Amino acid sequence: MPRTNGQFSLPLLAQAALYHAKRVRAEATFEVVLRAGSSPSGAAVAAGAWWAARLAMGPLCGGDLGLADWAAGRAGAVGADRDAAYSLLTTPFSGRIHALLAGTAVPPGAPLLQVTGPLPEVYARSMIFRAALSTAVGAATAAQALVSAAGGRSVVDDASVRAAAPALSSLIAWCGRVGGMSGTTHARAGWEWGVPVVSVPQVGGLPSEASDGTVDADDIHASTLALVRRTKASDGPELRRVRLSRALVDDVDLERHFVLRRALDRHGLRRTRVCAELPPSPSAVQRIASADSPIDLVVFSQPWWSDANIAWLPAELPRGIEAAPRPDWALSAGRHQLVRHADTMHAIAWASEGLLKALTGPGRPLPTVPEVLAPLDPDRQPVSAHLEPPVDL
Repeated sequence: MPRTNGQFSLPLLAQAALYHAKRVRAEATFEVVLRAGSSPSGAAVAAGAWWAARLAMGPLCGGDLGLADWAAGRAGAVGADRDAAYSLLTTPFSGRIHALLAGTAVPPGAPLLQVTGPLPEVYARSMIFRAALSTAVGAATAAQALVSAAGGRSVVDDASVRAAAPALSSLIAWCGRVGGMSGTTHARAGWEWGVPVVSVPQVGGLPSEASDGTVDADDIHASTLALVRRTKASDGPELRRVRLSRALVDDVDLERHFVLRRALDRHGLRRTRVCAELPPSPSAVQRIASADSPIDLVVFSQPWWSDANIAWLPAELPRGIEAAPRPDWALSAGRHQLVRHADTMHAIAWASEGLLKALTGPGRPLPTVPEVLAPLDPDRQPVSAHLEPPVDL
């Protein structure tokens, strides 16, 4: 995996370079905070902090000195100190990162991640943290909503592999797993992130002699018979998964899946699982659960993720530097730790013990793999959409 991706904003780099040139090395803390409206339930699922930390650790230029020279020149052209900008671009991050573990249920207003370090270093890297957590939290939260609607059925991601950027699409597949998906068809996600990689029947490909099959939705009985005969004639593996030739979008398609189940049973294929491609919405998934359909495995081949609604806010700044007023929905300025009691999350004065865990910093190398909460961990359970502030706020 890359140590950094060279992701930075020129205006933010220029401002950071001004602080750096003035030798403002005092520490600042910024945080990524969940806004309201990130999910229908109000709460979201934490994810992506490890990835953001990995991207931010190395030089901001990603080790590309040509990029560093060019960007420093552009920063100089807008009034920043060119040498200060170049120094920021080529120096590794020296700060500390605290974050919620992947899978933690989190209400609006709660910090997902806190970054503490020299102000210029933190400020110049803000886009890395904002982009990574917006994508990851949004994907994990969307996955959880779809899995919850499935009523215990297996849910498989077949969409992330169709996204353009390999590294980002692999991250999205992992976020689906954090949100509860059973697996993905994205092979790279299995290699990089350890996500279970599974096979599902494909539509429009070449005839297969594998353990998956596709049945013509307009002629289910004849197509099922032909599939059974072809499987037996090939002396291949037992037919494990079957799907119809088009996605399930309405009640007529839903009834076709009942017909498919009866056709499979008629030919003795009672252990063959019925797969269905659904539109990526909780309401569409809930419909098949409410109908007690024979669908065993839900597949999403269209993008099921969206960005989370987050904000990047200063928590503590060096003396003499004023920040804009914090939004009404956010906690007051200053660092806060999070603790949970039953189904309510509380903000308390900063302490080392709490839900925000030390992720990396001087003398603490970044773990080789991200830590993810176990499926039955209490911190994964639904949480009230209201964050309780400290009593003195």
